[in-house]
Amino acid sequence: MRGYYQNMKTRIGVINERQLANAYDINAGSMMTRRLFREFMDIVSFEPNALHGRDPNDIFYWEHRMGIWGSTAMSEVDLAQCSLAGYNSRNLFDLFLALPWESRTARTAFHQATLELAPLLAESPEG
Repeated sequence: MRGYYQNMKTRIGVINERQLANAYDINAGSMMTRRLFREFMDIVSFEPNALHGRDPNDIFYWEHRMGIWGSTAMSEVDLAQCSLAGYNSRNLFDLFLALPWESRTARTAFHQATLELAPLLAESPEG
């Protein structure tokens, strides 16, 4: 929920399929990749007036990376313990993505949210 594309040199400046393919950085020059991103843009209405003033890098991270890659990554791992993926919580994303970039990258906001929402997790060795 900290974001991902904000810090990349391929950060999205203009909303189009070429910029999304460059940000994703896998087969970015491929016409097929760009066509698929065009379809993605059409399906999720990824256009400036539909983003309600939000940074396209954050929305791309939320809707594409975590909506597709994040869920796939969780289903492909053999977890040693039960896991809770907060990435599908729109309430958490709304809160986290509204924070200043410095707060998001410092991880302190995530730790504080854990203390408030699930204090038992804060008692773990990694807490």
